[in-house]
Amino acid sequence: MRIFLAALIILSLYGCNMQHMTGSGHEHQGDKHAKFEAHYAESLFAVTENNLFSVEMVLKGGDLFIGPNSLDIIIHGQGNKDLEEASIKVAPFMPEHNHGVMEEPVVTEIGAGLYNVDNVNLTMEGLWEITITILAGNQLDKAVFSFPDVTLKKNMGHEGMHSSQGHPDQPTQKPKKINLTTSTVSERKLLNVSYATDLNRIPLNKIHSWTLKIHDRSGKPVSDVKIKITGDMPEHGHGMPTKPQATMETEPGVYIIEGMKFTMPGWWAVNFYLDTPQGTDAVTFNLDLK
Repeated sequence: MRIFLAALIILSLYGCNMQHMTGSGHEHQGDKHAKFEAHYAESLFAVTENNLFSVEMVLKGGDLFIGPNSLDIIIHGQGNKDLEEASIKVAPFMPEHNHGVMEEPVVTEIGAGLYNVDNVNLTMEGLWEITITILAGNQLDKAVFSFPDVTLKKNMGHEGMHSSQGHPDQPTQKPKKINLTTSTVSERKLLNVSYATDLNRIPLNKIHSWTLKIHDRSGKPVSDVKIKITGDMPEHGHGMPTKPQATMETEPGVYIIEGMKFTMPGWWAVNFYLDTPQGTDAVTFNLDLK
């Protein structure tokens, strides 16, 4: 009997250790907290070691390089809800050389779960790890992101790649005054274009639709327009998490745009590329989301 009880104790202790060792920065199937999801196809995404939070990282400029870097992190708590008023610490570290950085990165809360991180100043080529530590109330957890090949930007050859994908290579500073009109003349002066939504305000983290109206300069509706939609945050160097599409023309010159989604507060530029029977044109609408 003593041998049997000892065996049970050993097995129970072993089981506890194994359970502890499975904790990592990744989502585990069957965990009650493992219901997080990323919002950007191009972002880096991890669930914290104890599955309390998710961290989505968007790199301004598309990658980390030697020198000063900036990035955005989007943090969600249980139920995939925006985590606000959390204490965030960002710690870059080179495990192969056993050192971090001279100055601690500066974290600024923007709102709706978004935190901006500046002064991520990397000094050497090689493997860097960035640990995001989150304290919300009495809950403490962390996630680690690994960057195995940090190098000088001029040697990476990313400039053309990001431009061709529609992402600005360098973030653009927000103008002091943004034109937030919902009706404007197209770039080539061929069209009058306006948009509207059924909502009182454009929401964050919610897929919704727009109605786009297209008329020629004389006021006549323009039908059979092929529409391509892109959107980006010029300050942050990344685009929309969805791929909106014009799904139908409900009446002459009136188009339904489905799949609009904005996951971060701030300045957005939504671009419509219009292929009409009269020729191609484009229009951009600016948003300043809160």
